[in-house]
Amino acid sequence: MRQLPVIILLMRKKSSGYSIERLFESLAPFLSRRFEVRIVQVPCDSRGIWRRIRNLIFTARLRGDVIHVTGDIHYCTLAIRRRQCVLTVHDLCSLTRLKGVRKFVFSVLWFQSLSYGHRV
Repeated sequence: MRQLPVIILLMRKKSSGYSIERLFESLAPFLSRRFEVRIVQVPCDSRGIWRRIRNLIFTARLRGDVIHVTGDIHYCTLAIRRRQCVLTVHDLCSLTRLKGVRKFVFSVLWFQSLSYGHRV
């Protein structure tokens, strides 16, 4: 029997009722027809540098053929090999409310991380 490719749907830690995670959870049964689907949550909320670093370490240890980053944890793509990574950006509203250095850092870590050549 041929083993199915593994798709990991990487989601932020459940702490509130975000609909985007529910959307991807509802797609899992359809994907399961052709793939082994694993829904995985990062261990920490995205508040503070240390929690985000812990999420990056957690993400770097994941093993799958494709890791699809969903929700507001775009920085986790920094810990995934480019050829294994899919990032779905759902909105850019956060960039309109930030200014200066915070806007630059947020832009790089959340929205431009896939454009860099170095991967784990």
